[in-house]
Amino acid sequence: MTRGLAYSRVLAAVCSAAVAPACATLWLHTHLESAISEHQHRAAAMEEGVSAEIVAMSEFGAERLETLRGRVRQARLLLGTEDTWDRLVRRFGERWAVEPGPRDDRDGSTVQYGTFRLKSPMLADWSGIIETLGDSEALPGVGITRIEMRTDGGLERRAFTSVIVRMAVQMRRRGGNLTESR
Repeated sequence: MTRGLAYSRVLAAVCSAAVAPACATLWLHTHLESAISEHQHRAAAMEEGVSAEIVAMSEFGAERLETLRGRVRQARLLLGTEDTWDRLVRRFGERWAVEPGPRDDRDGSTVQYGTFRLKSPMLADWSGIIETLGDSEALPGVGITRIEMRTDGGLERRAFTSVIVRMAVQMRRRGGNLTESR
């Protein structure tokens, strides 16, 4: 007499119970994959339509392109040189604490943000502060984004504790490509 295959009824029940979640997971995966594929096809079709509309608008005729080129030339003239930040730090002098901020490197230029702090300015310092700010802003690419003056004391006697100047310097990037293309 041949004996049949020996198996555990508990193991068989567990395996058959696991088949249902596995099938559901497979169905969900297949459904999501088809939905993503359909979404990608719709997005590609929409992108083609928008591209065709942009081309049809033809806003970039010869006149507008020449205007844009002129603006680019003007923007390049307003950029500071590669060493503008260093020149600005030297112009403020040793009494000012310099805190370089974030640096935004772009294609052919860099924008350097920073903060200059002067602690305990005296009354005699104010003409020098105003002159420094004016000279600094005259440098190509340098802009003052904020000036803060902090005071201390009561209503009858107040004293300036610090002057904080926040700057943004737009300058040519070392090794950047600023050549004009036609």
